[in-house]
Formats: sequence, C-alpha cells, structure tokens
Amino acid sequence: MGELRHRTAKYDLYPDFLLIGAAKAGTTALYHALRQHSEIYMPATKEPNYFAFENGIPRFVGPGDEALYTPLSTDLDAYRTLFPRDYEEKICGEASHWYLYSQEAPARICRALPSIKLLAILRDPIERAYSTFLHMRLHGREDLPDFDAAIRREPERIAKNWSWGHYLRRGLYFEQLSRYFTLFDPAQIRVYLYEELIRNRADIVCNMFRFLGVSDSFLPPPRPRYNVSGIPRHPAVHRLVAKTLPAYGALRRFVPIRLRDTLRQAYNRDLRRPALSPSIRADLLPYFREDIMRLQDLLEKDLTDWLV
Repeated sequence: MGELRHRTAKYDLYPDFLLIGAAKAGTTALYHALRQHSEIYMPATKEPNYFAFENGIPRFVGPGDEALYTPLSTDLDAYRTLFPRDYEEKICGEASHWYLYSQEAPARICRALPSIKLLAILRDPIERAYSTFLHMRLHGREDLPDFDAAIRREPERIAKNWSWGHYLRRGLYFEQLSRYFTLFDPAQIRVYLYEELIRNRADIVCNMFRFLGVSDSFLPPPRPRYNVSGIPRHPAVHRLVAKTLPAYGALRRFVPIRLRDTLRQAYNRDLRRPALSPSIRADLLPYFREDIMRLQDLLEKDLTDWLV
C-alpha cells in the first residue's frame, strides 16, 4: 500500500501520486493508461481539482464556467470518497490538469502530501494553445472564429476571471513547474513531452510505471485518442455522436469497450484540424522563448523544436 494512505486518522486516504497536467497535452491519454494497470487505482472521476481551488470551489465568472463545477470534490470528505478503503491495487492516484496552472495548488499539495509523486506532460505551447482554441470552438464556448482574435482577447478574459481563454498563459510551463520544483524534491517529479508520447508511447508509459513503482511489463493496448480538437466535417453526425459518447461513458460497465471505442473513432474521424498559420506562430514565439529556454535548463531536455 502507498505510504500516504495512513498518515493520520483524519487524512488516511490521500492518493500516492498526482497527474498535474498540462491541459491539451496528453493528460487524458496518460490517465487512461494508468487506469488500465492492474496495480494502480484511478477513480472514474477525472479532474476532481480538490487542491486547485480554495475549499475546492472555483470562483470563475466567464460564460460556461459552471460546467467546471460538476466533477469537483469541494471538501475533504468528498475528495476522500474517490479512494475507497477497500481498493485492492498497490497505489492510487488522480488526474487534474488545473494543478499545474493553479498558483495555489503546489503549496496546498505540499502541505498535505509532502512525499507524493507528481507526473506532468507538456506540449509545444503554441500547438497546445491552438488545440485549446479549437477545442473551445468545438464545444461551443469560444465565439470568436479566429485564433488571432481570441489570443488578443486573452488579457481581458483573464482580468474578468474567466476559467478559459488563457490560451497563451497556460503555456508558460517554466513558471508553473518552478512552483513544484521549489517545494518538492525533484526526484518526486517526472515530466514528459507530448511529442515523445506520440513517437514512443511504449517507452514513455513503461518509464511512468517504473517511476510509480509498479510493474513495467504491462503495456496498455492503444485506445482511440481522447479530447481531439478540430472542426466537424458533418455537424449533424458530430452532434449525434457527441451526445451518445457521454451516455455510454456513464454506462461503461454495461457497454462493451469496443463499442465505445468505435464511437470515439467515428467522432475523431469526423473532425478536421485547420493548419495553424505560420505567421501567427512566428508572432507568438517571442512570447514563449524565454520561458522555453529556462524550461530546457530546468528539465535538461532539448526543446529546440518548440523554438522554430
């Protein structure tokens, strides 16, 4: 059993590890890989975000922000119910990408779980920003059809305390990870790159399992990509499948996984991803350059592909 499950009588069922982000960088793929391992317990609820918000409650006022409240664990008792006492797996964890972006989450996690292991996955910040824009367009939250216009509105949206529209700010990974490296032993933190996951899924997943102290002989079978961003080729088909998938997800114990995967593949095939304008990428590179350079030194990883 994980060493953190019985720290005190009051706080006896915290997780052994956290997958902290980043958003739109492969966290959902890693979450599902972790859930498939026989030695790892992951709650069905992704994004409980307990440590990200004061008393577990966000204070956002943007359009559609109420959707963020649905899966939250808003107090300790609610959070603890995610990790039942009788689970049989060796370790348990949860995934909440707000933990990386939140300024307060690292200190809250450190106070409660100073020995916890932390996983993060990062993506080229410009590609991540554009993917998030397409995701918000796909789900009807972003009303601006142009990415350039949306990023010009970002400072205004942040000032108004919207939970979304932080397309560029969320990509300042050095700033965000530094909060964790300051509070935790670097040996407790493992950071992967989305680009590495796409190229070498088996190596990344096995490395992650070794870091967590579970068997690395298990390789989860490939599943359809999750949270794919894009524009529907056939809006009516997209709406039908989009309505069906959540219902089947809720009935996951009764609906065969093959059927759910077939539906998700159909959903993904119906999406097209317009190319990001090279001129917009060139304009955005100066915003990220210093953060990327400092991140390279922090992680000792070659990130030059992000700088072109």
